[in-house]
Amino acid sequence: MKKHIETKIYHLMMNGNLWDDAPDLLFEVSHDDREFDYFSLCKGKSVSKNWPSDFVINVTGKTLVDFFYCGAYYTVISDKAKEVFEQFSQSVEFLPVRLKHEDTQKIMPNYWVLNILEVLEVLDWENTYWIEKLIPYNEPDAYSRIIKPALIGKLINKDVFLINVGGKVTRTVFVSNNLRRTLINANTRMGMSFGPVKIT
Repeated sequence: MKKHIETKIYHLMMNGNLWDDAPDLLFEVSHDDREFDYFSLCKGKSVSKNWPSDFVINVTGKTLVDFFYCGAYYTVISDKAKEVFEQFSQSVEFLPVRLKHEDTQKIMPNYWVLNILEVLEVLDWENTYWIEKLIPYNEPDAYSRIIKPALIGKLINKDVFLINVGGKVTRTVFVSNNLRRTLINANTRMGMSFGPVKIT
């Protein structure tokens, strides 16, 4: 019997307001991904064999964070946050990156790009809020027209996952309330924001 997860689900995202209020927080200036195919992170498949060993993110700021975006496609977490994710899922790949401080040239290991391997088909098409009228099921770019998704709670049995929309996997990371609470209680959520998701 499949494990049923408490059906409070959140959209995991970067808390941009935090950087506005505290400009000394660590953030990305540039990065060198060695021309890695970042679209492969949106398929729910392992990429560890092709992951560059010398992926470097140039950063500035004095205060370390647990979560930030690198460019448009990479979600980066700290070693502490990684430990929490590992408690909740075997279906997350942690891809090593090195942070290089722009001012001191200091190299900071123990940061990771998240690659979520669990993909669920749980979108409630009719109750999702679309950019225009209800998008037909066979619309090839439906995933890009979602404003606020609604998810079918009884089908959710994972603590962290992506969703399949019309045959394409979205980049949005969803987490359970249990995982959210653990990240908060472990003080490993600096840089994270959790947007509640409608469950039907």
